[in-house]
Amino acid sequence: MEEIKQMDTNTYGDINPFRLSSFSKEKHKYMAQYDVEYWYPLLHPFSFFTCFVPLSRLHAKAMTNYYYAHCVKSNPSSFTKDDSDLLDDIKNNLLTPAMMLNSFDSYFVRLST
Repeated sequence: MEEIKQMDTNTYGDINPFRLSSFSKEKHKYMAQYDVEYWYPLLHPFSFFTCFVPLSRLHAKAMTNYYYAHCVKSNPSSFTKDDSDLLDDIKNNLLTPAMMLNSFDSYFVRLST
C-alpha cells in the first residue's frame, strides 16, 4: 500500500473535510492527522504503551464472518474453520505485546491495515 504523507500543517485550517471527495488521497491525508500512528510518537510519555499490529484483509474478513455468524446470527455458515484459525492468529498477535512487557495490565493495540 502506498504511504500517504501528512498534509502541511499550514493548510489544516483552510480545509473543510466535508467538501473533500470521499476516498480521495487529499481526504486520506487530512484524516491521517487524527490517526493514533500520527500523534502517538508525540504523546507516548503520557499514554499507555501502544503497539501496532498489522491486520490483513483475510483477518478482517474472518472478523466480519464471526460477527455475522455469532452476533447478528444472519449467516451462521459464513464462519468457517479457516476463519477460526485466522482469529486464533489475531489473538496470538494481540498477546505478544503483553508477553514482551511481562504485563497484562495496561497497553493498547491498534489493528492497522
